[in-house]
Amino acid sequence: MTREEFLMSFFQITWDYDDHDSWFWRVDDGNLKLMAVCSDFFYWGCADGEEITTENISELRQAYADCEAVDRVVGTVWGPQLFCARLRKLRPQGACYKDMPLGIAELFNKCGPEREVTLGNPYPPAQ
Repeated sequence: MTREEFLMSFFQITWDYDDHDSWFWRVDDGNLKLMAVCSDFFYWGCADGEEITTENISELRQAYADCEAVDRVVGTVWGPQLFCARLRKLRPQGACYKDMPLGIAELFNKCGPEREVTLGNPYPPAQ
C-alpha cells in the first residue's frame, strides 16, 4: 500500500464512520504519524495514543465494523478504542466500562485477561 493509498484509506474510514475527534497527528523527523486517541482508557491519568500504520489500518476498519454490528446507534464511537485494545491485547481500565453497552463490553473483554485493580486501573469493571 502506498502512502497515498494509506492516507486515503484512513480518511475514508473516518468519513464512513463520521469520526473526526478520535484522532491526532504529529510529524516526527518529517514523517506524518496518525494516532488513535486512547487517553485515560487503559491507565488512569495517562495521555495515550496508538499509531495507525499501513500494517494495521485494516484492523481499524474491522474494529469499527465490529462495534457497529453490536450497536448501530452508538457502537462506532468505541471503534478507535477497540482498535487500540486489540493491538495491545489489553482490556480498558475498569472505570471505562460504566458507559459501555453490554455487547461492546464483551468485545473489549476478548482483548485480554481481566485486569488487576492498581494505581493505573483503580476501579473494577462496572458491568
